[in-house]
Amino acid sequence: METDVMDPYLAAPAARNFLARFVEGAATPVRGFRYLNRNRALWRFAILPLVFNALITTTAFLLLFTVAGWFYAQFHPWITEGLADVWRWLVLIAEVVVGLVLLHRRIQMYHVEAAPSRCLSVTGVHLTG
Repeated sequence: METDVMDPYLAAPAARNFLARFVEGAATPVRGFRYLNRNRALWRFAILPLVFNALITTTAFLLLFTVAGWFYAQFHPWITEGLADVWRWLVLIAEVVVGLVLLHRRIQMYHVEAAPSRCLSVTGVHLTG
């Protein structure tokens, strides 16, 4: 059995731009399967998580399509009647996008504000003053 203590991928510098990081991330599963094929003894640890991941993903997609179909069936008359008024739809889409952007910003602000206190409380360091 071959072990890669110093893998060339790990020794290489990190990708700098967005496209390089995206390609690197997209290639990660392929690199993982190659590693598992080189070290066949590790498959016994990988097969159960792969099966569970496939089951969870399949269940999530089935629920997504079921709920989407239910919503479409419930709101179908409203949707087809409302398509004539394009401006109302554009305003609704803009409101949803702005709401999601504001929610995302608030979540980011929460993580920035809460991160130092969470880290310090975990380590047991308490600041006074």
